[in-house]
Amino acid sequence: MITKEFFKNMSPQRAAYVGCFSLCFGMLMFGIGNALIKEASETLPSVEVVFLRSFFSVSYMVAFLLFSRNLKWLKSHNYPMQITRGVVGFFGLWTLFLSFKMLPMPEATVFTFLSTFVITALSAPILKEKVSMQRWIAVVIGFCGVLLVAQPSGDVTILGAAIALTSAVIEAFIMLMARLLKKDKPITSVFYHTSIIALIALLFGVISNFTGSIYFGDLPIIEEWKMPTGYNILTTAALGLVSCLGHNSIVYAYSIAPAVVVAPMLYTLIIWGAVFGYIFWGETVSTMLIVAVPLIVGSGIYIVRREKIERVTHTIDTEIV
Repeated sequence: MITKEFFKNMSPQRAAYVGCFSLCFGMLMFGIGNALIKEASETLPSVEVVFLRSFFSVSYMVAFLLFSRNLKWLKSHNYPMQITRGVVGFFGLWTLFLSFKMLPMPEATVFTFLSTFVITALSAPILKEKVSMQRWIAVVIGFCGVLLVAQPSGDVTILGAAIALTSAVIEAFIMLMARLLKKDKPITSVFYHTSIIALIALLFGVISNFTGSIYFGDLPIIEEWKMPTGYNILTTAALGLVSCLGHNSIVYAYSIAPAVVVAPMLYTLIIWGAVFGYIFWGETVSTMLIVAVPLIVGSGIYIVRREKIERVTHTIDTEIV
């Protein structure tokens, strides 16, 4: 049985494994979430989906904090960083949703995983974490696995590619800021991040009531919101729940282990995408997936086992919730 003592003062190796497992669980939740996003985006504008997702996530967190009588957890050690992360996070979600609208799914997926390279490259100057050649090689091998699964066709527009690349860079900064906020509990960071995203999305919704939809070429700058149906509410409520669980798991992973160690676990999202695509839309699981899975997962395991990880002093104040 796993107790609180298991998470207290973990060795660097244990923290790495727990961090990787936590990020894998977060990717599972995001895999379910992506399926729900695809379903909700069929009838609702992207920013409206962002708002409903964030609104329900915040509602779940507030209910949890009230039930557990832990509203004190909303106190942050770094409010400016939390606010900045929330503002940046809105544009990260917005550009992510747009990229899946403007690009074929395989290409959009490949661009998403470019954030792993950005995290690895910026870990040294921002987090002062050593990035060895072995880690770079493992990241490249894992990304090759993603390419095998996605099999990009090259049907990419310049605008779509620019938006997808922007989303990947923003996502990397969000993950790195989670590492810088390791003194806060995961639910604290997720609460501020999600609340600010909801407020900005709501502001876009209010503006759309006065201006209607505004486009820059194929890029929707402002989209007029629609009245959600009961099915939309159920879908986005479920999306908010899995997003809340997934985001907490990701923040926890980056708070206890070096970013360059856990970042390759982001690749497992492509596995869940294939699995849920087969379950819900009848998409065929290709032979390439079977070949690529060992590359994707093995690259992450190699990083954890091969590298000497600096000691991480972990206290019960950052336990997962």
